[in-house]
Amino acid sequence: TTTTANDEMDNNQLQVNQLRAFVEEVIDDTQANSSSMRQDVLHQRRTEIDYLNGYVVRKGAALGIDTPANQELTERILQLQS
Repeated sequence: TTTTANDEMDNNQLQVNQLRAFVEEVIDDTQANSSSMRQDVLHQRRTEIDYLNGYVVRKGAALGIDTPANQELTERILQLQS
């Protein structure tokens, strides 16, 4: 059988709807959770921000890709640690 463009669009929309439902379920199930980084900040402990977002910033710079959101988040969290 040959897949038509409409069948592909329907399949893509189904996948998008399934993904959205999954994400909304995860949000509902974890809304009361507190991330480990948030807990670290609240308890004035060193976070893993430089390892996570700092890596993205460094890798982006090495590839010539700006990562302003990651850079700003990294700087803000590092300021909270100092």
